[in-house]
Amino acid sequence: MFYTLHGICYCVYNDNYGASSLFGGPGAEYQMSTTLTRRAVFGKKLCPDNQMCRVYATLPESTDTSVFINVHTGVGVQDISVVMTSNGTTVLPKVNSMFIPHFIEEFGERKVWTFLFDGLNASTMYALNLTTSEHKILTRYKTLPKFGDAASTIKVMIGGDIELGPEGREIFDVMSGESADLMVIGGDIAYDNAMTYCFYSWDNFYNLIDRVNRINDTINSRIVPFILALGNHDVGFNGMAKVYTFPSEAGPWWFAYNPQHFDSAENRGIPKVQERKSHFTHLIGPVALVTLDTGYMYSYEDEAKFLGEVAKKFSA
Repeated sequence: MFYTLHGICYCVYNDNYGASSLFGGPGAEYQMSTTLTRRAVFGKKLCPDNQMCRVYATLPESTDTSVFINVHTGVGVQDISVVMTSNGTTVLPKVNSMFIPHFIEEFGERKVWTFLFDGLNASTMYALNLTTSEHKILTRYKTLPKFGDAASTIKVMIGGDIELGPEGREIFDVMSGESADLMVIGGDIAYDNAMTYCFYSWDNFYNLIDRVNRINDTINSRIVPFILALGNHDVGFNGMAKVYTFPSEAGPWWFAYNPQHFDSAENRGIPKVQERKSHFTHLIGPVALVTLDTGYMYSYEDEAKFLGEVAKKFSA
């Protein structure tokens, strides 16, 4: 009985984990699995020991000069070289961080790395080279327009309530042909409900991101950054999330996997997982894009105050 019930993942309104044989199945209003059923379905590690299995970009406030390059690897990877190059100029990360997610069973274990690039040139395409002792990924990344440039243009893809099954894959395949500069996703990203053992739902989300980035296409690959808002299925408990939910290396993965702001305006570093926020502002060309938390980790009063501060700061 212990092995049957250990590591329960129960996700409401998520029946597309890529594993229809798990409890729930197609057409169900929920998805449920345990360590034992996941082992039977997946059978192998999602991040092989010496490989990079995920590469994606999130953004701090200064989107024209900065980016977080996030990499998931197998636990056997000891070091990664991440370098950007443009017009013969090589740029190294300002700083990097790494943690090993807590309480994930063997086939899902990994290292999660974040490399912060700062001081980049706006509206510039960079070659992005990621190398470990046994694996290499070559792709590209383009910075967003300079903040305040009213004449700049940007193509943004906006959506929310991600569909992780066949229809979602079809949508993301269409998105891959749009040559967009940014994705904005308005919450309910992986429907993991802040449950640690639902980690593999995020792997399915990143599979969709890989389709947009064409990560395995060495000629056309380009990392498109995304901004995530928070939904109730990302933190669970709805309005009680701020009472029961505390970001850590054991989740919620919305926070742990996706840094979206500097640690401080002065330091411009990578925020610790425990200090990551669910509201922030991104400066993009002519726009200050504000992402709010609709009552999950912050109250409505908190958000009204935050929005007022942003409006005052950028009123000009």
